[in-house]
Amino acid sequence: MRTLSLSFLLPLLPIFALAQTILSGNGGFESGKTDWNLYVPGDSESKGCQFAIASGSGAHSGNACAELTSTEIARFCIGHTPVPLTSGERYRLTLWYRAGAQTEFAAKTAGISVRMAFRKGRDDVPGGKLQIGAEGLIVAGNPPLIQKSFPKEWTLLQVVIQAPPYVDNVSFDVFSYAKGSVYFDDFSFEKVDSTTPVTPIEGGKDYAKLTSAGGPHDPLPPKLPEQPGPITTDAEMIASLNLDFPGMEKVKAAVQTGRLPAIQEAYLEFRRKTSTARWKISPSERPASPTAESDENADLVLKHNVTSDVYHYGPKYTFMGKDFNWLHNPVAPEDPGFSNEFTYCVVARTEFWKHLADAYWKTGNEKYARAWVEQLLDFARKNPVDLTPWHGQATVWRTLDSATRMDNSWPYCYVHFRDSASFTPEAQWIYLRMMPDHAKMLERGLKDESRSGNWVTDECAGLYTIGALFPELKESPHWREVAINRLIVEFNRMIPPDGLEGELTPGYHSGALEQFRGPLDLARLNNLPIPDLFKDKILSMYRAVILIAQQNWQDVCTNDSWIINTKKMAQDGLKVGEDPLLLWAASGGKEGNPPPDSTCLPYAGFYAMRSGWDWNDFFLFFRAGPPGIGHEHQDMLEVVLRAWGNTLLLDPGTYTYDRSNWRRYVVGTPAHNTILVDGKWQHRPNNKPPLDTPVDNPWFNTPLFDYVSGTYNSGYQKNVYASIEFLPMRWEGPVDTSVSHTRHVLYLRPYYALLVDTLDGSGNHLFESHFHMDAPAAHVDSTTSTAFSDNPGKVNVGIYSLEKENLQVDIVQGQNDPILGWLPNEKRSIPTVRLTKKQEAPAIYATLLYPYRGEEPPHIEGKPIPTQPGLWAQALTTPREKIEIVLAKDDTPKSISFESALRKGAILCKAAGILIRQPAEQGSVYLGGWNMTSYKDNGIAFTLDKPAAVVVTLGDKPLFYNGGEQPATLTLTQPRAATIVLPCKNWVDENGQPEGTPTLFNRFIK
Repeated sequence: MRTLSLSFLLPLLPIFALAQTILSGNGGFESGKTDWNLYVPGDSESKGCQFAIASGSGAHSGNACAELTSTEIARFCIGHTPVPLTSGERYRLTLWYRAGAQTEFAAKTAGISVRMAFRKGRDDVPGGKLQIGAEGLIVAGNPPLIQKSFPKEWTLLQVVIQAPPYVDNVSFDVFSYAKGSVYFDDFSFEKVDSTTPVTPIEGGKDYAKLTSAGGPHDPLPPKLPEQPGPITTDAEMIASLNLDFPGMEKVKAAVQTGRLPAIQEAYLEFRRKTSTARWKISPSERPASPTAESDENADLVLKHNVTSDVYHYGPKYTFMGKDFNWLHNPVAPEDPGFSNEFTYCVVARTEFWKHLADAYWKTGNEKYARAWVEQLLDFARKNPVDLTPWHGQATVWRTLDSATRMDNSWPYCYVHFRDSASFTPEAQWIYLRMMPDHAKMLERGLKDESRSGNWVTDECAGLYTIGALFPELKESPHWREVAINRLIVEFNRMIPPDGLEGELTPGYHSGALEQFRGPLDLARLNNLPIPDLFKDKILSMYRAVILIAQQNWQDVCTNDSWIINTKKMAQDGLKVGEDPLLLWAASGGKEGNPPPDSTCLPYAGFYAMRSGWDWNDFFLFFRAGPPGIGHEHQDMLEVVLRAWGNTLLLDPGTYTYDRSNWRRYVVGTPAHNTILVDGKWQHRPNNKPPLDTPVDNPWFNTPLFDYVSGTYNSGYQKNVYASIEFLPMRWEGPVDTSVSHTRHVLYLRPYYALLVDTLDGSGNHLFESHFHMDAPAAHVDSTTSTAFSDNPGKVNVGIYSLEKENLQVDIVQGQNDPILGWLPNEKRSIPTVRLTKKQEAPAIYATLLYPYRGEEPPHIEGKPIPTQPGLWAQALTTPREKIEIVLAKDDTPKSISFESALRKGAILCKAAGILIRQPAEQGSVYLGGWNMTSYKDNGIAFTLDKPAAVVVTLGDKPLFYNGGEQPATLTLTQPRAATIVLPCKNWVDENGQPEGTPTLFNRFIK
């Protein structure tokens, strides 16, 4: 059995707590597996390890307990989501356990144990793990062995620990070492007062000295290492050279002299004159003559300022001191805006060096080359590689950032400065010694096969880059092989058929795409073998961002995303291989094959509905799939709206990974255009897209309408602020699963969209539906319960509520406690429309999203249509048309009957939904339906041989359109008998003959 490794999973999970004192969630397993995750190590995968919930009288209390079973002696565990704590405070851990009647334990094992991992933010800290044995012993190493026979009756395990320094949360893994069943129940972790005696750590360990990370904020000057410089020695570097590599003859001769300066000089000559290793740019591309006299940005970097181009942080430049302190952070640790990401992203990735490189080529001034060499040597001297696992303290040796500089800033600078007189043989030699230091660390990180995501792909790209650019190193073929093999695993694990990487974050998707592509480009440049899979998968990743793009060629910033330019990405993708969709996007629609107006990524559950691909066309985005891994927001069923080149309803995007309440807000349900229950957020753990079957959502695309729906049923939970980096929050109380939310999205082409939200379940609740407007202000028309954005002279949106029972509508803007009505990354207040209903479940919202410009707010009239239970039905009148809509709340086909004003009589049909539309400017009437098998009114009647999404022009000479993925046979019985085969995505007449596309409505952009 393969499950996610807790060492990878837990740092990404939210912090959970029941209350201020009781800090464990679902400790009695009464809510099933909520907050618990199974982990099976590789040595136990074949031993039938399972985690189940046992119910009934066998529980210690309540009606449920955890049951861990295996078919052989195995070591595996269930992990609890982390909980917050305070350094120096005391906490009592309690757990009840017992063995099954037939359970067997091997000699000299622990029986059971609880592993506690103390953490700082998302990160483990050095020395921060404790093991608690079945008999209450606490050790800092391997779990203590059980000394007595393992009990078959419920037995209490209870200890009191003291939280060590520099930590703010702890995770728990409850292990079984058995064959058969072991049961656990009533796990809790609660704060106790300072007089409660602590359980000692065996071996004399001191809680106060248990950990060594974190420390007080200590800016300049830097603390120098005891043994500065690369850890790869001169002798080891010489031994790692393949002296028989083509062109290395002078280096080989120099090695035979035993003189290091001669070796260094010969090697630099080899790199400058003989080496054929190529990167994506070449020293030969340097301008023949200077194009500028100086460079302002480079002059600042020269003076030890770093730029924050890759980090959401205030000042553009930060001074790191005359004696460059690579660990300096300009924000104090006690500030909520503090984040180690400054060290990781701004400093460790050395992107600021690229300013020096650009300035050197533009000016030819050696001062920029000298500055880079000085900072390179300073980096190597002060920052020897740390081969221990990443532990969350400020470091320039996190694997992600180390990989990023290897496949980006370091080779970029190397190419620019290689031929500079300032890049001496000694400097080149230090650079070279840093290559094995990086490669060994990256390879070590990749040995954990359970890890996935952009960290892994970047580590592979960095490792491959070293192996490709320095092929004269003996280990380079091995490094390339390790990287390629692991990237193949990641392709098959993280890239579903629709092409969107499993973090479901367009920004990180683009980063991962470049990391997959880097080895492909280098392999082609250097005539190295690479599997065909790379080209095919990479092209699918480029196509994915086009299919969900807005008409401005930007993707919606779901999860922790930032704005990406998909048109430029398409242009880059064409360098990988030919693709008609990418050609269409890259050329701005002038060449290639366009996609349909409306598109989706069925495995990600991303849906994009458009009136066309013109800049001014209508765009609606709907998210109804898994949350993704690592950067997930609690935003299921959100919508984003754009029209006439303006964003009208927005997604908040991302925010600095600090410990501020702004960061908490951005990832939470209140910041997104979806629904809260009793003030509680959605709470879904991370989960990547399926790889075998698409998300199970109905999706229909026709010329008259698009329809899609999705359901959120994972429950709602209270979320409160906690000062923890990356995810500054904790979850309190039980998960409320008494309500599920289904959102039906009907795009009424080409003008507007209808949302029908059903909240099914039981109990009295406060429901809040949020719509975040990208506008300076908004107002509510209290007589119609309609909210309008106030964007004078520009594009606006009306939020029309069609189900007014129990409804309250207000605007929240710039509210700080709790945060609402803000775009955090810009610190800009925006109007948030809040539609509130307090009532017994089930409840229903029906909301028309109407963009408009150059006119007064449109007047909309809605009137319920009497019909059968289980259906939602209304007749709408807008300035554009009259509409009758009926849809099944549960999305299953139903027998539908109602009196139609537009068809002047009774309608009988079998479908999951139908609509009848009559444009204001003409007398024509159009019928549309999805999952339809029959229809009858006083003018036309037909049946279908299979459920289909159809459109019919209801005139003297009806036309038919099949929006499905399979042909359907339509049997016409009125006004005459005929059998017609409806091809996919084409119009035919009543004789089944092809017809041109009729004009149903005027263009949206008119």
